Amino acid sequence: MPKATDSRAASALRAGREALAAQIPSGGAGRRFTLELSALMDAYFQARVAEVWPRGAAPGPGRGLALVAVGGYGRSELCLHSDIDILVLCRGRIPAQALDMAQALFYPLWDLGLDLGHGFRSVKECVALARTDFEVMASLLDARLVAGDADLLAGLRATLAAKAHGPRARAFTGWLAAQNAGRLARHGDSSTLLEPDLKQGAGGLRDIHQVLWLGRVHHGAGTLDALLRAGRLTEAQAHFLADAQRLLLRVRNLLHHASGRRNDRLHLALQPRVAAALGYEDGPDSLAVERFLGRLHRDMAGIKALHAAFWAGLPGAGGGRGARPVRTLGPGVVEREGQLHFDVPGGYPREPQVLSDIFVYSARSELPLSWEARGFVSGHLHLVRERLRDAPGAVQGLLDVLASGGAAPALGQMLETGYLGALLPEFGRVQDLVQFDTYHIYPVGQHTLRAIELLEGPLDGPGRAFAALRDELPAPRRLALMLGALLHDIGKGLGGGHSRKGRAIATALLERWGLEPELVADVAVLVGEHLTLYETATRRDLGDEAVVAACAGVVGGEQRLRMLMLLSFADATATGPGVWKPWAASLLWELYAKILHILRGGRLASADAVRALGDMREAVRARAAGAFAPQAVEELLELMPQRYLLTATPEAVVRHMGLVRRLRGMVAEAERVRPGGRGGTGVVAVEASELADSGCWEVAIAGMDTPGLFATLAGVLALHGVNIVSAQCFAWRDATVVDVFTVSDPPEFLNPDDLWSRVGASVRGAMSGRLDLDWRIREKRNAPTAPKSLEIEPEVAIHNAASDFHTVIEITAADRLGLLYDVGTALHGLGLSVSMAKIATYGDRVADVFYVREAAGGKADGHERLRAIEAALLACLAGG
Repeated sequence: MPKATDSRAASALRAGREALAAQIPSGGAGRRFTLELSALMDAYFQARVAEVWPRGAAPGPGRGLALVAVGGYGRSELCLHSDIDILVLCRGRIPAQALDMAQALFYPLWDLGLDLGHGFRSVKECVALARTDFEVMASLLDARLVAGDADLLAGLRATLAAKAHGPRARAFTGWLAAQNAGRLARHGDSSTLLEPDLKQGAGGLRDIHQVLWLGRVHHGAGTLDALLRAGRLTEAQAHFLADAQRLLLRVRNLLHHASGRRNDRLHLALQPRVAAALGYEDGPDSLAVERFLGRLHRDMAGIKALHAAFWAGLPGAGGGRGARPVRTLGPGVVEREGQLHFDVPGGYPREPQVLSDIFVYSARSELPLSWEARGFVSGHLHLVRERLRDAPGAVQGLLDVLASGGAAPALGQMLETGYLGALLPEFGRVQDLVQFDTYHIYPVGQHTLRAIELLEGPLDGPGRAFAALRDELPAPRRLALMLGALLHDIGKGLGGGHSRKGRAIATALLERWGLEPELVADVAVLVGEHLTLYETATRRDLGDEAVVAACAGVVGGEQRLRMLMLLSFADATATGPGVWKPWAASLLWELYAKILHILRGGRLASADAVRALGDMREAVRARAAGAFAPQAVEELLELMPQRYLLTATPEAVVRHMGLVRRLRGMVAEAERVRPGGRGGTGVVAVEASELADSGCWEVAIAGMDTPGLFATLAGVLALHGVNIVSAQCFAWRDATVVDVFTVSDPPEFLNPDDLWSRVGASVRGAMSGRLDLDWRIREKRNAPTAPKSLEIEPEVAIHNAASDFHTVIEITAADRLGLLYDVGTALHGLGLSVSMAKIATYGDRVADVFYVREAAGGKADGHERLRAIEAALLACLAGG
């Protein structure tokens, strides 16, 4: 027997694989690649059989021995680093010489580093296993002859069909259902995930495999062509699945090539490379990678929808409701076994309105469209475009769905069948749009459906307060809210300013439909201002009366305020896990209360400033009684800046008074140890308190006014892994500074008391020069385990009209460890002091706002001065 190292078959396989792999970067990675690679493997086995079997003893017709490809190899779907699954099939007991010879087939493959799955079974063993082990049944559904006795494999197939496929079809289907639940838990919904699993995720290749497996066991049709001939797929569905499969295989091969191993997860860092290899290019309003992801998610969503609908159309799968008589719901629409079907003479909708009506019945009855009905809609989209678009009946149908209370499932079916995009091309343009970041993890269409589902579903926990707002809305306003939610992102993909552009698009659309002017006006505000409340709450000074008054002017009324609050909640929550944060909710409710006060005729803060300050001082005196001498309370109150007393709570003021008293004692002790005015250098007092129901902590740090203090505090918190949400800096009249940071909960493995103690020690070390923050942050940032961020072009915007007393600086940049420290250091170097900062992190992107003043007081002013600030900050953001 020739040695494995002498195998010409293995040498040919190696050379062929290398030649095929070389084609991958230039796009030669799709279905043709998998067929050619599978054919190469076939050629290897066939040639190797001739090398290792004695002349005349090789498996062939009538010899009772066959090499059978199973699994992905059986489907001729081999990707670059796929497993090679091969079965040595025997008519009866496996002869010893067959085992010896088979080993010689496999050694060269192991030498080449290929992952090989192999087995030796008789026909009888295969049938017995297939009846009880459905993983074996699934692999044998894809069995294909590579070499040997073709009649043997044909006999196995016939026996499996008679003894396993038919009799065990229901049990096999149940096993697949359990597998799908596990797949979803482990790999997620790939049609919406930022980093989809191309094979096992919902919407991945496995969904296509299951359609073919179920088609074979239930209908005797195990290919797309066979399912088409059997009437189980429409021509459009079969073509779609074939095209989607080709795309997924191309992407999977590109991943294998880029990773150097089997890899089914489309990691963020590899997505631009894959998009470029597939020929996608940047457009005027979107990146190449976003165009690619839009197509990929669209195809995976379509696969998932077809898989679910095919499953629902299996024999006896009528939603678990049992057989029921046909019930006519309206002209052309009937219910049968818990699903909606079309009943149109001749199989053609002479009245296209029925294509709209079936979704209205679905929303009202909470029944899904059948597999056949979905295919019917998809096959008649030309009628939707030509005869239903802007037609009063179809428009009313969409409004009825939105007002039904069960809109989300019906809209999901509209989206999946293509009906929604055909009826509403303005929505169809954006439904598959994906933003390349770690914040917007869903395509616009899926994000919109999630927002609508939130608005009409049960709201508990953090959403309970929003449920109360929703319940106060009259029916016309609820319809406006649902329309606003449907259209709120309709202006995306047009080069920025999507809220303003979306408002114009939505207004034109609804006016074209002839809707009531008040409804059109409500929806226009919702679409145009859907970001206003959230961005104002998280990025502006809510103690600035001009900010609140401007919001009140935009809102215009209490009902619109409620609708905007609900849309803000739904939009943020539907963006992705963890986006809706308790601290943001508390700020939003604070803004809501202040706007509501103005809308109900309340006066602005300036009119009540004197009274408000008096009330605050009285509240502080009452809470400080017993803990502070009255004279000490009055002295401290006189030192506090007015803005502090107007924005802090009485409880916080008393806590900070204790902090300042502790600071004074620490400074006095330091002066005693190091006389000559040097003892107070670097001395700070730190106090942390958990903020109830916000998921945040307040970290207050008191120290003597020292240049660069804000940057130092930000750097120390970053060094300890503390995520800053917002910061306010208050300079008292005696050169004391109280900086108040709102930070997210520390990691669970850290003891808060120990953490805040170490933060205080590190601040003192940094201020006294014992801790080199620059070096420590750079070291931590460059550690091998440090997360890598996306490349994001930094932006700086400077506003002098946004505040009466401060220059407002907005930055957008890629997040990185210690970014706030870098910006604080740059601002200090520019001679600017930070009065307030609001920090917002959206995945890998930060959008931070700083309220600053010149060191000598007043706003930064002058064209050259502002240009210098912008240039310095851009250089800071681009560094690191």
